[in-house]
Amino acid sequence: MRFGIFCLIIIFVSIFETVNALGYQFTFTPQITVSEEYTDNLFNSESNEKDDLITTISPRFSAELSGKYGGAELSYAPGAVFYDKYTEYNTWRHNVALTGWKEIARNTRLEFRDSFMRTEDPDGMGEDIVGGDGDEEPLIEADRTVRKGREPYYTNAAGLTLSHQFGADDSVYLGYLYGILRNEDPEEEDNDRHTLSTGIAYRFTPHIGIDTNVSYTRGLFSGDSDDTDEWQGSIRLTRSFSRNFDGFVQYAHTYFDYKGDDEDYQVYDSSVGIDYVFSEDAHLSLSLGYFIQDREVSEDETGLSINGVLGKTWTFRRGSINLTGSTGYDSAEFGAENLGFTIYQQAGCRSEYGFTRQLRGNIYGSYRRDKYVNTEDDRKDRTRNLGAGLTFQPERWVALRLDYSYSVIDSTENENDSRENRVFLSVTLSLSRPFRVVY
Repeated sequence: MRFGIFCLIIIFVSIFETVNALGYQFTFTPQITVSEEYTDNLFNSESNEKDDLITTISPRFSAELSGKYGGAELSYAPGAVFYDKYTEYNTWRHNVALTGWKEIARNTRLEFRDSFMRTEDPDGMGEDIVGGDGDEEPLIEADRTVRKGREPYYTNAAGLTLSHQFGADDSVYLGYLYGILRNEDPEEEDNDRHTLSTGIAYRFTPHIGIDTNVSYTRGLFSGDSDDTDEWQGSIRLTRSFSRNFDGFVQYAHTYFDYKGDDEDYQVYDSSVGIDYVFSEDAHLSLSLGYFIQDREVSEDETGLSINGVLGKTWTFRRGSINLTGSTGYDSAEFGAENLGFTIYQQAGCRSEYGFTRQLRGNIYGSYRRDKYVNTEDDRKDRTRNLGAGLTFQPERWVALRLDYSYSVIDSTENENDSRENRVFLSVTLSLSRPFRVVY
């Protein structure tokens, strides 16, 4: 936390000095949202299902300061939460996102991102923590483990990256990430992570290039879990067959060292794949590989790693469809549960349709299967989500949203099973045009 505040002060001061000297633009956008949410399984329980109606009043603002050689953007959304039945859980939610950047030399850029969230919603970490406007790679991946109850918790992730472009397609970077999870329930385990990473992209010829990345993560835990050291490295050789079509071969290696009795392991992963750009707003990325988890004592785990991302949204006259899918391995170390190495398969589909200029609808579904191979009973979780929503915006300054979602967790550990229906209704008021000042 102190690291994030320290970097925030330094970057804001340096950015302000730059834009103040060279001219800047300031944009401020306030809004307020009032929402009602109904859930029929408040605590994500297998058998003791309780329903409640939750009212949230959430003002929000975003402020952006931009200049030729630097800029910063801050958004903050506090939320007063009121429970109809279980009033002891009335609380405040907070969502803060900050990004800052500065050109410190020709082709050399310093970037800072920070994201803070406090909530009592057990599904609050079900999405990537990104910071900023959400267009960048996530600071922290979504937590796929199971959280029960409504005790508040908070997370913060702060990342600092120094990058240098030394050719049209050649670059090098150095990054640092500090992330924390704090639970107000004393029985839950807190954690800290420190990640140092570096990488280089270099083109030997106009058609052949290489990408390498190395990272080290130190994990610290407040409870019974062992502290960890994790080393990751990857190297990718890319061949451009045309302006829009690339093929590649890749090797990745992971070494996981537990500072205790848990079993250390290594992962060997080789793969081949393609990247194909259909148009300016559409691309396909597909890779096929095979990995081996080599454990010190226990039997090794092996499997296919298939990753497919279709970045094209099929756009019809009024609608669109998007598909994603992948299978591979991950590590569940820093979420609500510390479960170690996991093998997963997942798929998702989302469709949107514009009924009129003011009324749009969407429908979506997803499926994920996690096998936690380092647990004693090889725990398996299956998560399914279905949902649909409508957004009505009669004027630029007002929007009404209605959403329904149905989620199921089916686990080999029965106490983690749950089914939940949620209905969400909100009204958002905002300025039709943001307040803007140019100097």
